[in-house]
Amino acid sequence: MNTLEQTTQLAIELIKQQKVSDYEFSVGKSSGVSTSVRLSEVETLKYHLDASFDVSVYIGKNKGQA
Repeated sequence: MNTLEQTTQLAIELIKQQKVSDYEFSVGKSSGVSTSVRLSEVETLKYHLDASFDVSVYIGKNKGQA
């Protein structure tokens, strides 16, 4: 199990201990490369590795996000 899966599982366990009506998660991971070229020469080359974790919790008609 990877870190995002472990984090999601832990969050679900913690939320289930609370008095919430509902909850939702958005979990993502992406990677890529970006470049910039100037005068036909590569000026920068960047590698990106991003991860995101968003949670919404509902208690009755109230909503909280993180």
